[in-house]
Amino acid sequence: MLRKGVSLSKQVPRAVRRWAGRGDRSAAVLANSIPKSGTHLLVQILESFPGVRNYDTIITSLPALRYRVRSDAGVCRKLDRVAPGELFSGHLYCRESYVRRFAQRNILPFFIYRDPRDIAVSEALYLTRMTRWHRLHRHYARVLRTDEQRIRFSIAGAVNVAGVDYGDIGERCRPFLGWIGRDDVCAVRYEDLVGEGRGEQIARMIRFYAARTGLDDDLDSLRMRAEANIDPARSRTFRRGAAGGWADLFTDEHRDIFKQKAGGLLVELGYEQDENW
Repeated sequence: MLRKGVSLSKQVPRAVRRWAGRGDRSAAVLANSIPKSGTHLLVQILESFPGVRNYDTIITSLPALRYRVRSDAGVCRKLDRVAPGELFSGHLYCRESYVRRFAQRNILPFFIYRDPRDIAVSEALYLTRMTRWHRLHRHYARVLRTDEQRIRFSIAGAVNVAGVDYGDIGERCRPFLGWIGRDDVCAVRYEDLVGEGRGEQIARMIRFYAARTGLDDDLDSLRMRAEANIDPARSRTFRRGAAGGWADLFTDEHRDIFKQKAGGLLVELGYEQDENW
């Protein structure tokens, strides 16, 4: 409840900024992600960019508590309320209607994605231990008795659980994947932001931002500032932050189910060369 109160307190200055900034074309910035792919890491990098302000706003295609896909019109109405210069986060499916709204509202989209095996593990443990504001929290925490069961459920999904259909890991990831490979979106892998190539990836993000805003600051200084702003302790959803942690928790059954449900997805995203992993 405390975080909800803090977020609400930020909506007042956000509303003032939106009202005062009518006609202001300062770029807003979207930190978009597949859930449990490193949203807060992306936000911490982007909030260090000049001219942006974070009001802790999030816009999602699939609200966690209601767990029903929001209409495209409903998402676009929320995008229309973004303030000039605002940094906001999102879990937004790839839709051309959103792309058009980004152009109309001068919103610069960044997108982070992650190995779906790590997503499955992170989601299972997060929904069990770290949030009560998700439709499936009670099922994860009270119906499923072990982490092995929870990870299996996160991979396989199920029909009509807690009154909703919970797609398998491939079904949950695929609506986001259209953001990858677009010239008008800066897409980055989570693994590249926690590995040795972090500086290079952040520099690429800054160049994307600078090219679209006319920013002429010292880009190397901005990169160092962005790296210094990364602090996992500030993320309420942070658990380990490691890449490849799935290998410590997957059983043979988990591997078999994942290959059945989404093995091709790993090859498509470049995490494996084939299904022999």
